[in-house]
Amino acid sequence: MPRSDYGKLEQRLVLAGWACQQLGYASNKAMLESLREVEEGYTGDGRSYVVSAILARGSKCLIPAEDLLRYDANIRGHLAHFDKHRRVPLTLRYFQHLALLVTELFLDRIFNHEKALRASLNKFVRERNAKRGQGDSQDPEFEAEDLTKLAFWMATGSGKTILMHFHYRQFLQYNTQPRTTYCW
Repeated sequence: MPRSDYGKLEQRLVLAGWACQQLGYASNKAMLESLREVEEGYTGDGRSYVVSAILARGSKCLIPAEDLLRYDANIRGHLAHFDKHRRVPLTLRYFQHLALLVTELFLDRIFNHEKALRASLNKFVRERNAKRGQGDSQDPEFEAEDLTKLAFWMATGSGKTILMHFHYRQFLQYNTQPRTTYCW
């Protein structure tokens, strides 16, 4: 990546870059542009239009289809939980659905495949660093203690508070064992 691009915040968010790669996109910008026009909601077979569009990318998406469909079903279940307590049902925007998918991916990997997650992240870091020129900043590899937080970079008014409620339910779903090493 050219030196001038590294100064942009988006280019410094390693976990976001890794998640985009896992979903089959070269960058966050490319992913958002690709999914911006995707219909909101769910198809007749219960899949979200967002996940259907990602699955349509074929082998570009590195997440196994069964995992992606399970994540999508989890999100739909959480949405149903919230909707039964609301007069007006929630409709997730494409970027909100993506945030929930990334959370599913991260939580599944951290709780069920922690070593593989760290190996995948560090491979991504090494590949990214190899593309940089001499003298450019290098991203450090991840240590276990680096994987205790997940943050989202979203615009004002994008629904972060609603997503926080989803994230709480997602965390409780994946955190089935008492953990003392995580500071969520």
